[in-house]
Amino acid sequence: MNKIKITEQLSGASYEFFDNSEKCVLNSFQGFDFPSIKSAVADVPGIIGSAIVASSYGRRIISFAGELVCSDVFEERRDMLSALRQTGKNKLIEFTTYDNLDLQCEGEITKVDSPYNHKIQAFLIQAVIPDFRFYSQELHKESMGESQIEGGTAIPTPVPIDFDGSGNVGGLEVENEGNEDTPIWFTIKGPGTGFTVRNDTTQKQFRINYTIEDGDEIVVDTKNKRVILNGSYNIYSALEGYFWDLVVGTNRIFFVADSDAGENTLLELEWRDAYNGI
Repeated sequence: MNKIKITEQLSGASYEFFDNSEKCVLNSFQGFDFPSIKSAVADVPGIIGSAIVASSYGRRIISFAGELVCSDVFEERRDMLSALRQTGKNKLIEFTTYDNLDLQCEGEITKVDSPYNHKIQAFLIQAVIPDFRFYSQELHKESMGESQIEGGTAIPTPVPIDFDGSGNVGGLEVENEGNEDTPIWFTIKGPGTGFTVRNDTTQKQFRINYTIEDGDEIVVDTKNKRVILNGSYNIYSALEGYFWDLVVGTNRIFFVADSDAGENTLLELEWRDAYNGI
């Protein structure tokens, strides 16, 4: 790694490890290249042909080691240990690969070895990452109005909507430049009634069966499986369909409302490229 930065998200305290700088040497990276192998399916005793899915994703364990070699090594060691202390919230771990890919993840620091020594301070840092994916540090944002569908659409719109490939006009192409499917955050801004969001690339969609006024917002968080109105009200029961991710490559997104919503009705999308390893 060219650089690793660990930030305590409650206090904002952080520490940066720079490879081969005047104060730090990084080496012995573990768990960054690919996630740990996991057992995803287990047979159920006594039931022929049945199985239990144990985990959809699994976690990742990462670690790295190095030495602090600067003239003020003891001050640097104290700063490092201060930033890595436990306060009950996952740390933000940002890193830059040797080919200059800027990635990040959130995880719990589970091990810090840095024995007190003279001049050269060796260290070993280990963390458990609940989500096996690494994400781009850049947060992508796009917005779109309602998609126009040739030939007219019945109101109320049936679910699922038949988006025939030859009959679509508009839509929005968004790109997941990583190598793993990635979650996405949708913000629906009113007014409108009965919103359908569809990924025409994968033929997956969901509908929010709810009415909102101008100035209202509904956030659909596909990573944490939440549907929130105006930042605080849980309206998960309004969801019809299921949460879906952006697949690797180009995704064509369509957005329609049952009512004639108007120019203020928008769909905003936020996502990060996802990687299963470096």
